[in-house]
Amino acid sequence: MTQEFSPQTLAIDTNVLLSALVSRGLCHDLLNVLVRAHTSGHLVVVVPSRVLNELVSHLTGKFKIPRGLVEKHLQSLALFQQANARREPSVEIPDPDDLPIIAQALAANADPFITGDKALLALSQVDGMRIMSPREAFERFRPRAED
Repeated sequence: MTQEFSPQTLAIDTNVLLSALVSRGLCHDLLNVLVRAHTSGHLVVVVPSRVLNELVSHLTGKFKIPRGLVEKHLQSLALFQQANARREPSVEIPDPDDLPIIAQALAANADPFITGDKALLALSQVDGMRIMSPREAFERFRPRAED
């Protein structure tokens, strides 16, 4: 009897994607690692729909990136699964704006949730879903020479 492989599911916060798309650095490298792992079937990467909405708002507003380029970024992220359902957490989330994102990640059964948000990182976990920094995620998911 063969055991069925079930890839790990993780979710990404707005701040990680924003950093990955507007600069080169750790979050950019992490996104590349996650794309490769997702397309090869080793991970399932979920992006809460609220994250996509915030991402568009920040890219076109704060960063003044032209809508056409934002659409290209969204097309590149379309390979990831989108989370729309919600499962309310049993703990209080420090920033009410983060609640819908956490609720969507929980409903997608994501573990971990990758964020740079210090208040969320201080929680360390929400209802069994680990909260992980981009650095921790990069160290955890990057390919190793022995892999």
